[in-house]
Amino acid sequence: MDLGCTDDYVGCDVKRAWVFYNGDRRMVLDLETLMETGLSNRNRFSRTFNDRNGVDNNRAVFDEPNEQIIMSKFVYFTNGASNAYSDPSSANEYYLCLRGYWNNNVPLTYGGTGQSPPSGSKPACDFAFPWDTDASKGNVMWKEGDLPPGDRRFVQSCGKFTLQPGAVNNVTVGAVWAQSSVNNDNLGSRQLLLQADDLAQGLFDDCFKPIDGPDAPDVLV
Repeated sequence: MDLGCTDDYVGCDVKRAWVFYNGDRRMVLDLETLMETGLSNRNRFSRTFNDRNGVDNNRAVFDEPNEQIIMSKFVYFTNGASNAYSDPSSANEYYLCLRGYWNNNVPLTYGGTGQSPPSGSKPACDFAFPWDTDASKGNVMWKEGDLPPGDRRFVQSCGKFTLQPGAVNNVTVGAVWAQSSVNNDNLGSRQLLLQADDLAQGLFDDCFKPIDGPDAPDVLV
């Protein structure tokens, strides 16, 4: 996904399983690609069913019946960067990106730019710039706002999973937008986005029924 020019920041929320794009330090857009199976997911609308693989794919219980896969990987790349960190240009590079690897077959690592070779202080990870939402890494803060902005693109992936012959999954794409009334207030925009995203999730879970109806009118008889 690419929505801007050279002032971009990106990030994700592992718990909510969404990713966001911040265009000019004020506007924030939340983008979601969702698998709809008719079974509600507590975070990201609903997803495809998981293969039993010993992995907690929805941050709840390992391999429970009808476990759904929410966001599996979130990787970014930068237009104009060196080949390893720029746009994928071959089928193999696209597949590496979906699996959480850079174009040079080195995995995304936690902290900084995410481009350091895996080590004790820079372990391999699944999600770039999750802020403090990646429980697998102790919820240690990691956000792109500590780095210079750039012309960012990103990929959010879900899987692996098995689609049986004749089976159908409907793909639902949601976009939520928020903007602070204060100039250059990207943190305020992100906070507004969290609220708007939770509202959108609640509406989807409730089949888009109004959450709170209007007050009954006062009637004098």
